[in-house]
Amino acid sequence: MHYRRMNAACVDDAIFRLFHHNLRAEGVDGFVKVLRGTSRQQLPSLPVASYDLIYIDGSHQFADVLFDLSEARRLLKPGGILCGDDLELQSEEVPADELDQMVAENCDYVSSSKLGSGYHPGVTKAVALELGRVSVWDGFWATTWDGAVFRPVEPDLPVASLPLHIQRALELAEKPTHIETLDDFRVLTTRDGFIALRSDQSIEIANSDLQVDIEGVFYFDATLEGLRGKVASQATSPQEAGFVRVVRPETLLVGSHREFNLVQHRDLIVCLDRALGPIDIPADPGGLVRQFGSDKIVIATDVALARDLIDQAYLVRKVRAQNEGLRSSLIRAMADFKALSDEFAQRTKDIENFSALLSNSALSARSDAFNALETHSAKLAANHEGQQTHVPELERRNNAIDVAARRLRDHFSSELDLLDRRLRSLEAPSNLIGRFFKSRVRR
Repeated sequence: MHYRRMNAACVDDAIFRLFHHNLRAEGVDGFVKVLRGTSRQQLPSLPVASYDLIYIDGSHQFADVLFDLSEARRLLKPGGILCGDDLELQSEEVPADELDQMVAENCDYVSSSKLGSGYHPGVTKAVALELGRVSVWDGFWATTWDGAVFRPVEPDLPVASLPLHIQRALELAEKPTHIETLDDFRVLTTRDGFIALRSDQSIEIANSDLQVDIEGVFYFDATLEGLRGKVASQATSPQEAGFVRVVRPETLLVGSHREFNLVQHRDLIVCLDRALGPIDIPADPGGLVRQFGSDKIVIATDVALARDLIDQAYLVRKVRAQNEGLRSSLIRAMADFKALSDEFAQRTKDIENFSALLSNSALSARSDAFNALETHSAKLAANHEGQQTHVPELERRNNAIDVAARRLRDHFSSELDLLDRRLRSLEAPSNLIGRFFKSRVRR
């Protein structure tokens, strides 16, 4: 089955080597910068409005396509072209309820007898929501960004051509060949065996290398006789709802729920936690449960039961995670409590030591203070005794000073009296001279 072979080729880098071969064959390997990783890992790190042309050909799941288109809008320059593959029908060509149902069930590819065509629901709905109507040519689509809205484009396709080495590969590729008709089925040969395709179904299903039977629509067998037997015994009643769900054969994926992929395995639905990565499902899938645990692998008889069991496993995992979180929190709290207890004990011991040291220091300081006070008191007493010895001498000196002061006062008083008498004795001659001058003036 070609998708399985493609996945295997990716594991051993065969696809990556072929990619570089194609670059070298066209002489453009020096112009290409390779970033390996998923679009969710690589696209957010690229600079905004930096690309003239963006081509998308990745996952067909609605959420993945919507993410790729949203990032492409951010990265595209005004006037740039955004294009991609796998848009067989646009949203207005598909009944809205059918499209919503197929997207809700995570169908990769749907072949609808009502529409007479197959399509990828995730691509159809994501393009409609993110871009609106685009230009389409046999599944290839394109639109241009004018800086405000996306608009259809009309490329000059006649001047375009495939590289010669790709043209030669296509010419050599084996294509299904119609060899006979059985009832309402076309029988074709393929590289791996024989297929029977109901006549109202698109030949694209035959080109997809399906190797899983779709009751009433498609049958595969390694031998022509085996295929004829399947067609002869097939149910002739029309398919309910007018369409059938075609799941890619490389994983037999029938849907997804929460973090699980739902895989058809014989008569069972094996649900695999995506965190486990690629897993080969053995003949007895119960061994996977024993190997990885019932919270990572869930086995059911139908999709509805599988989803219920997944919900239960999710609750178990959630409760287990909460319990583990509580256990970890309790362990941390106990460790913190022990550390605090140890710190408290150490600080209590430090306080006791400090108190003892402080008590000893206080006693020593008080003793020193008493000694110093007694010494100072003795000095004051000695000074007081010395002062008592000098008191009589001070009194004698004060008396001598008082006697000297009285003598000075008496002396100055006598001098002042003498001066006053002399001034009076000068007044009489002064008056006589005055009268003399006055008499001279009259004459």
